Amino acid sequence: MITFTKQPQLAIESAYNNQVFEFVGDENKTAVRAIVTLFFNPTTSGGWDFQSNQTLNFEIAANNGTFYFNGKRGIKNLFNKDNFSDGIIPTNINFLIQDPKLFCRIGYKFEVVYNNNTRDIEQIEKSYFKSVRNFFNDQQNNQPSGLRLLSPTNYFNYFEGLPFDISFYTPTAGPVTIRNENNGIETTKSFFAGVNRLFLSNGEPYNLGFENEVPLLNNCVNTLVFENSQGQQLGIVKIKKVPSCKAPFLKWFNEFGAWNYWRFQSAYQGDVNHRNKQFLNNDFQNFEEDLGNFQATGKTASRTFDLYTDALNDDELKYFKSLFISPKIFLYSEQEFAPIGPASFKEVSLSDGTNRDVNTKIRNREFDISVELPIVNTQTYEN
Repeated sequence: MITFTKQPQLAIESAYNNQVFEFVGDENKTAVRAIVTLFFNPTTSGGWDFQSNQTLNFEIAANNGTFYFNGKRGIKNLFNKDNFSDGIIPTNINFLIQDPKLFCRIGYKFEVVYNNNTRDIEQIEKSYFKSVRNFFNDQQNNQPSGLRLLSPTNYFNYFEGLPFDISFYTPTAGPVTIRNENNGIETTKSFFAGVNRLFLSNGEPYNLGFENEVPLLNNCVNTLVFENSQGQQLGIVKIKKVPSCKAPFLKWFNEFGAWNYWRFQSAYQGDVNHRNKQFLNNDFQNFEEDLGNFQATGKTASRTFDLYTDALNDDELKYFKSLFISPKIFLYSEQEFAPIGPASFKEVSLSDGTNRDVNTKIRNREFDISVELPIVNTQTYEN
């Protein structure tokens, strides 16, 4: 018999935090090693044995009869083989889409081997978001259980003419009614079990997609109420629809395991950082006959953009500051009111630096950030 003295306790854990299991075997036997197998999104055979086409095995030596196993490395390996890529392309017809990349189940099979070659086996299943939790900033447990937002706030700025989505987790599938309290218009959509992404826009004009069913009013906060088929309220989302404006637009992966979006001020600056490559010696003729004593072989170059926000209120700041620790950031490369495509976002990175995201003396905060664009291709002479 296997006894667990420590294990993760949340109903849904964060894949990027430690997942420590401490366990012992039968006290009447001498345990020599343990084998832990991780199964990605497992099925079961006969109600017991986990089955999966993606598994990892770990072997652990006994430490005074106790075993310690941290599943974090294995979970990341199984859960994030795509390195935070986003392949979902919404349309104006299909704007509520399940995203299996943002939620997974992990089956654990713990096997303790004794010195007489007998074994005990125990299986546990846990659920995970592609998220991370931090001390002094943990808001992920303060979410309703019926329709859980993968966001630190239920207030969002939706920028007209640009793609935008909100991610929800729901434990069971079923119809959900979405009603805009500002105009009384509602629609009913079938949510899937797991993480659903509701695209308010795929970049196309306002009369397509979600807003064809539930219009949003410009320059005001639209209150969207979500209810189940019994009329019970599952949650409230507040959407401020901001009129179109040609300006830089970023998308990034947040710590809650979903995607955030932000449009910056239309005024921005760009810099080209350039460096000479090798110089070849050209001083092989008489001084009077020479055109010069070196030849340049070319240059290397990189480009950065300096972007600026407007003054952010508390909810906007909670939403925006996840950019500073995001593992994946993209810059939108399409025109406004263009449908999103596979190449609409180009990967960029946030320049190294420090951003003061807490200042209790100032109510509304403004930020300026510098993003490094993709490598600049240059013309060089290669010998």
